[in-house]
Amino acid sequence: RATLLKAADMAGVRLRFLLADEAAQATEPAIMVYLALALLGVPVMLAGDERQLPATVKDKSVEFEGLGTSLMGRWTLTHEGLPHIVLLPTQYRLHPDVMRFPSDTYYGGALVCGLSRLPGVVGGFDWPAASRDECSEWRPDDPQEDARRVVFVHCRGYETQEDRGGAFNDHQIAATVHLARSLRARELQVLVL
Repeated sequence: RATLLKAADMAGVRLRFLLADEAAQATEPAIMVYLALALLGVPVMLAGDERQLPATVKDKSVEFEGLGTSLMGRWTLTHEGLPHIVLLPTQYRLHPDVMRFPSDTYYGGALVCGLSRLPGVVGGFDWPAASRDECSEWRPDDPQEDARRVVFVHCRGYETQEDRGGAFNDHQIAATVHLARSLRARELQVLVL
């Protein structure tokens, strides 16, 4: 967003083409900076995915008034099925087991894993084996034995409310610390959400 608004400071720069990446996160007033350049004859391409992150709005009252939906989101809804709305279905970052949730939830199962080699499992945790069908789905041309990459760990205990409005669960904290310490990998970065 900050670089989006910086486009207004480019007076005197002659542009031949403008690509606005992550345009689905921009509010309609912010995207008008780019559209003003289009009125001057500069071809403008908006790239982004309105299904990932919505327009960034901090004031709930203006979000309620409609600024919570980006212009790109509105265009995608009204132009659904037209040739200028394109989904790039192949992703190259996630293991298919991790990819399954966003694919099913946001893209109607349309995402495809483009990884030529699936990442290995991190040692120190008893990852559940994937079924033969899942492995065939993950790598239809070369199914191999593999393990699931999404695991839900049940933690007993109850949340404790803090005076400042937060909450915590001592049993969940202990289980998370135990799992993080048991993972065996050099320079492993663990993100706990």
